[in-house]
Amino acid sequence: MSSSSEVSPLAPAPGVAVETQPSGPTAGPGEDDGRRKAALKASKEYLGMGVGIGAVGLASAALLGAACPLCVVAAPAFIGLGVVKRWQARRR
Repeated sequence: MSSSSEVSPLAPAPGVAVETQPSGPTAGPGEDDGRRKAALKASKEYLGMGVGIGAVGLASAALLGAACPLCVVAAPAFIGLGVVKRWQARRR
């Protein structure tokens, strides 16, 4: 009933490369360290964005007397996200 020309719906399209990431004991020590460094770098970026947005909100509040609502919400959100990402990266 099945012929060689049928393609499984779960199979990748012809000519498409499928990337697999080793996990667990098969992953080399350098690969896990690279992922950890990338996660730490991302956490620093989130913290930097939060501090930058907070500085803009603080400057606008000092100069204009009012802070933008986006700055009030986004700054703590980015700082919190950066802290959580850093904590998760260091747990690995």
